[in-house]
Amino acid sequence: MKSKLQLPFEYYFLPEDAGEMLKVGNSFTIIDMLGFLFCTEGSLELQVNQGKYVMHKYDLFFFANSSFVHILNISDDFKGVVTRASHEFVIPLVSHVLDVRSQMYLSTHMQLSLTENQSDEIMRLVRSIYDWMQVVEREDIEDNRRVVLIELIKSLGMALGYQIMNIYLSNYTLETSTPDRNDLVVLQFMISLDSNYQKERSVVFYASEQCITYSYFSQIVKDKTGHSALHWIVQKVITDAKHMLEYTHASIKEIADRLNFPTQSFFGKYFKQYVGMSPKEYRLCSQSQSELLPVDQLIIKVMNPK
Repeated sequence: MKSKLQLPFEYYFLPEDAGEMLKVGNSFTIIDMLGFLFCTEGSLELQVNQGKYVMHKYDLFFFANSSFVHILNISDDFKGVVTRASHEFVIPLVSHVLDVRSQMYLSTHMQLSLTENQSDEIMRLVRSIYDWMQVVEREDIEDNRRVVLIELIKSLGMALGYQIMNIYLSNYTLETSTPDRNDLVVLQFMISLDSNYQKERSVVFYASEQCITYSYFSQIVKDKTGHSALHWIVQKVITDAKHMLEYTHASIKEIADRLNFPTQSFFGKYFKQYVGMSPKEYRLCSQSQSELLPVDQLIIKVMNPK
């Protein structure tokens, strides 16, 4: 449900709200959102970035900004709920209780199997939020009451977020520490990287955004994540390049332009340095079983309601 209200989250019920997007073979890149997909009936098989995931009833899957998704299979009886939320809403919830290492763990353990009771708890909150959204959008609601109800809906959204984290932590044992300022530095870096990696590949850019020196910023990222800031930048750029080489018919020059490399030759050297083969060689090795798409079809919202 795409609400007319100024809420930091939205809900979509599948397959009704998916339009033409929920089809086997479709590929897209999630942009500008965080959230989860909850399977309530049937099954769904996805490739997300470099991993493959099969979802069944009561399975919950987390998705993040700039994730590449390819739909591999959908059962005829599949049903589910997608929740998407803004960074501004999700980040304070997560960073309040999870440090960066725990968040990194979550980003690589994106699927969660719920019990029937846990599923019922999640769906009760989802339905409650949905019902209150219906009430608030009625024209006969007084303005002062509408303000109160919108805040109630936001509170229920926060309760849903904390309940999901509670279930996640009951399923996975994480060694967590109290989040500190440096956790926030890394989190802001990752958010900025999702938005800027196609244009900015310099560590200095991301350090200067937070008014931190290059060396101090680099040390924070290394200490908190186990990898350098440059590693994360390169990973983003190379992953995006691989997706375009593998799933689109864009020329190598077009891909170089999209990633803001000064020349096709410079892009080729950059790619080979980190992948071990040229973009052309990678395309020949990986594209044989893929249906090619226009490059712009990879850069779309996860939901495009009818």
